[in-house]
Amino acid sequence: MSKSQKIQITWSVDDVYSFRPDLTEEQAFEVLQNVKDSHDADIGVCWEARYLELINSYEKKQQPFFPEMLALLVAGLDEKVHTTGPEDILGAIYHDMEFHNVYKGQYFTPQHVSDMMAKISFREDDQTIKENGYISVCEPTCGSGVMITSFCKAMKDAGYNYCNQLVVTAIDIDIKCVHMAYLQLSLYGVPAVVIHGNSLTLESWSRWYTPVYMLNGWVYLKILARKSLNK
Repeated sequence: MSKSQKIQITWSVDDVYSFRPDLTEEQAFEVLQNVKDSHDADIGVCWEARYLELINSYEKKQQPFFPEMLALLVAGLDEKVHTTGPEDILGAIYHDMEFHNVYKGQYFTPQHVSDMMAKISFREDDQTIKENGYISVCEPTCGSGVMITSFCKAMKDAGYNYCNQLVVTAIDIDIKCVHMAYLQLSLYGVPAVVIHGNSLTLESWSRWYTPVYMLNGWVYLKILARKSLNK
């Protein structure tokens, strides 16, 4: 096989640190070794095996906290849907606990400011929705997804259903932000693809599709739309 027909993907301990910054270098390298053993050439990383490696790096008494936190998040988001409308819970917690990287200029937009911007940018009589049945939104620096939740709220207030009349492409360079946005948009039922990438250099390292995005067939609708534009 010629050299041009081969690719090589290199992972380092820095990739592990993006998920678990609390690990030592030795522990991070051990995770890499296990990922190597659980990697499938056809599907990539076996995520179940990776999950087991990560969860087992915590003490047994700490492990039950994760499903409990997920249950609290689901309950919190559900309450928001039935009261104020979709809002960013994880981003507020992340910022209040000062996990954000101030040295890289990472700041999260407050919910009320984001709500105001969404109200200004979304029109209740939007022609795009009337003509196509939906509107698409691209958020190049999505953070935890606050701007998207505000847009969903504006649509809901105007009588639209963001679960089937909105499709989102969200991008962030920070994998933690990607995870937060993906979790919240998935649980809110928003059709979205959340990309771990760099909006300036157009680099893309991973894509995370929400369940509703897949169930509603947005992958195929996007392909058909591109084909119609190329005709």
